Amino acid sequence: MNMKSIAYWVATTLIALETFVGGITDLVHGGTEPIAGPPVVGIVRDGKLLLDCLTLSDDEIDEVAAAVKRCR
Repeated sequence: MNMKSIAYWVATTLIALETFVGGITDLVHGGTEPIAGPPVVGIVRDGKLLLDCLTLSDDEIDEVAAAVKRCR
């Protein structure tokens, strides 16, 4: 094996191990969401806020829509 192959497999193994340990940690601490932590609900691009509505739950949609209307 050459050095590139060794580096590739070491990096791949470390990433897989980190993913596995992170998943186990989330399960142990009661995380039921696929991604732990606060969701990213929007980004600012070209001076405008772009909302990511996929991060909203069904019961949050009306509240967010009302907030956006108030800001207009």
